[in-house]
Amino acid sequence: MIHRTDYDITPIDRPNVHDIPAEYRDIVTDLFDVLYATRCRNATLSSYYKMHTTIKSLGISIPPQLERRLAPVSGWAAKAVKARTDRQIFEGYVLRGGDTLPELDSIVLENSLSDLQAKVRTSAYVHGVSFYTVMAGDRYPVIRGYSAMQASALWDKDKSRIGAGLVLANIDRDGKPTHYVVHTPYAVCDITRTPGSTHWSFEETPHEMGRPLMDAIITDPDLDRPFGHSIITPEVMAIIDQTLRDIARSEIAAEFYTFPQRYIVGLAEDPFANAIAYAEGKDPDDDDTKPPDPAAVAAQKVKTYLGGYLALYKDINGDSPTVGQFPSPDPETFTHAIEADAQRFSGATNVPLAQLGVLSNTYTSSEALSATNDPLVLEVEQANRTDARTLENIGRMALAIERSTTLDGLGDDGKILAAFKAPSMPTLSSRADAWSKLAAVDPSIIGTRVFYENLGLDGATIDRLLNEKGKTSIIRQLTALTAGGEPAAESGES
Repeated sequence: MIHRTDYDITPIDRPNVHDIPAEYRDIVTDLFDVLYATRCRNATLSSYYKMHTTIKSLGISIPPQLERRLAPVSGWAAKAVKARTDRQIFEGYVLRGGDTLPELDSIVLENSLSDLQAKVRTSAYVHGVSFYTVMAGDRYPVIRGYSAMQASALWDKDKSRIGAGLVLANIDRDGKPTHYVVHTPYAVCDITRTPGSTHWSFEETPHEMGRPLMDAIITDPDLDRPFGHSIITPEVMAIIDQTLRDIARSEIAAEFYTFPQRYIVGLAEDPFANAIAYAEGKDPDDDDTKPPDPAAVAAQKVKTYLGGYLALYKDINGDSPTVGQFPSPDPETFTHAIEADAQRFSGATNVPLAQLGVLSNTYTSSEALSATNDPLVLEVEQANRTDARTLENIGRMALAIERSTTLDGLGDDGKILAAFKAPSMPTLSSRADAWSKLAAVDPSIIGTRVFYENLGLDGATIDRLLNEKGKTSIIRQLTALTAGGEPAAESGES
């Protein structure tokens, strides 16, 4: 049996309310109600992101028999998400003074938090919200991410944060839930079921964090919808539906353009049926000869169409049949329609046209081309600001669990900041160009860790560079002292 891991299509099995202690029944019921209420909508959003949505034909220009055979696909929804997540790169935590905490660095490394943030942020763009949880582990605090398909939460408006949350923690080999976790400000509650059983057990683990060990990554929140909005808006879905129809029409048009329809006027008899009868050794004028199968007639038409010669006889009046060809639709018309769809999609999502596979001649310079990314960069910068608050909460809770203390007990170490790479400079060349210009204004930053980090070098390379610079500096100073001179001052970090 295949062990299923597709949590997004897992049926939600609600525990019996009588298995839940009375003081938690209302919270658990509300959390499951939210999960049920949003699941269908979230599944629809996922289908657009995963390119599983089918064509919504208008029933006019696309014949039903062709509609069943065509399977047009558009990856624009995924492109709208990826265009943003590619620019959102979480680097880790720093203290407000600029130092780092080794404990927190280890937590980030052990949980692969940079990679996890990319996944959680992707889900938040699709569904509008996704979730983090923090739990005590065997060796280090465990940070996990959940999509809105497998988690729900209640909003505490007074404190502007999650008031309680529910996550689907595990499923059995059949894909049925076996473990839910409920997070409240003062306890973590495990609701578990033994595979094959219908009875759920409830276990409460109190904590002193004063808030749920859970927080949310939210896309475009507002006062009415604190859990945000998906970037796959109704407008975006309508554009994708239109694009799928245009793709289907273009495929049909290409077929007719390659294989144009022809007609014959003035035939006294059906030459295709006669050809079949003659091939079978029968006389088509014999009353005992049955009409051929329509499929055989259709096949004979194709065979005649592809043949090198076509022989037709005059009718009883001596008139010759007229052979002609219907004008074929120009595929270029549908190409322009798809380009128009791309322009609408670009306007709705701020994804540049070039990333949608459409080239434009309206850009007069490289600066103008680069400026097309500005609206997208502004969106990503805003998302980074909201994500930073969540990641800082998660980092503080993880550090408090690591030290077995409360949030207040962290003191100054609780003043951490989440660091992201600049979304306007996603490539190494763009970062190197920008920071080289900054170094020309302030040469003292050259050789510092911050300088190398913003150039895009990885941590291991930076450590090796600084180590080599330190060795070189020591050798130079020793050489100067041996020669009786003064050691030269070193700039940067060693």
